[in-house]
Amino acid sequence: MSSPYAIAAVSAVLSRYLKETLVDEKIADVLGDDVVVSVLPPDRVMSPGDDEPTQINMYLHQVTHNTALSNLNFASRDSQGNVIDTPQLPLNLHYLLTVYGRTPYAAEILLGHAMRFFHDVPVLGRDVIRRILSPEVEDDNLPDILAEAGLADQIEQIKITPEILNTEDMSRLWSAIQSQFRVSAAYQVSVVLIDSQHVPKSSLPVHERVVSVERLEEAEEGDVVGVVPIIQALKVKNSGAPVNEGDLKFVMGELKVTLADKVGKEQSVTLSLNKTELAVDEGQRSYCITMPVGHKFGDDSELAVIHIPYEQVVKGTYLVRIGVDGNESHLAVDADGKFETPNVVF
Repeated sequence: MSSPYAIAAVSAVLSRYLKETLVDEKIADVLGDDVVVSVLPPDRVMSPGDDEPTQINMYLHQVTHNTALSNLNFASRDSQGNVIDTPQLPLNLHYLLTVYGRTPYAAEILLGHAMRFFHDVPVLGRDVIRRILSPEVEDDNLPDILAEAGLADQIEQIKITPEILNTEDMSRLWSAIQSQFRVSAAYQVSVVLIDSQHVPKSSLPVHERVVSVERLEEAEEGDVVGVVPIIQALKVKNSGAPVNEGDLKFVMGELKVTLADKVGKEQSVTLSLNKTELAVDEGQRSYCITMPVGHKFGDDSELAVIHIPYEQVVKGTYLVRIGVDGNESHLAVDADGKFETPNVVF
């Protein structure tokens, strides 16, 4: 569920959560100076000749693939190169925690409190992430777009573990940073799951399912968690004349779909198109269009009117299916057992 903004969201949550903890513990009163928590490269924390700040800096110095999750859904394309699955990008974030002190022992005091914070918070709770990234939080350094990172909604929670850097590793790291060495501690934050932007093609559904089971007991009554969408009407609105590309003609425009039931703002909606009339050498032609989460459909009536834009669609007749949160509308069959409706002509 995470977007590419998730990496920045992790840094924002860690720095702000640590700052809140230091404020609650009144560390500024103990040191007699305001404590700054930053996420800058160490060479930008303090320029040569500047006074030593009272500051904790969390520098994201490395990003690596999570080996435990990297090979899941590895075969994401078929023999023709078409996308058949969308594996997530699993990342581990490596932070260098560095402390600076204007007065004697200030750096050690900050280091102790910062390391205790990471020891006490091995997992970032979903409620904490939502609260800190909320657009209602007044922070000029916190972009509003980070609230849409989806970090709190991903299946894996964010875990924080200490990372051991020996003397040689630390020396190489600070040499690459080209900044004055300060006492530091390293941490690994995992795992950030970034969704792919590719949409897999959808094949036609199974025409007939034959399952033989023995009923043992009646199902318990409960709330219906998913409803199969029912298409009431379809209307095509092309934008301009078709574009020729070789022997094919492509169209673009908007498909207006009317469903029998309302669709919520946070529900996922997909449009699946399968061409019915194919040339001998054309092969299977299908399209899958996903509407972004947060869309608004129609008005306040009982019907959901969805306007779905399309482009680069080959002219022809297509079977239409609408999916809402994974529940797809059904296709009707003709007397010969072939899928027939609903369909639309582009």
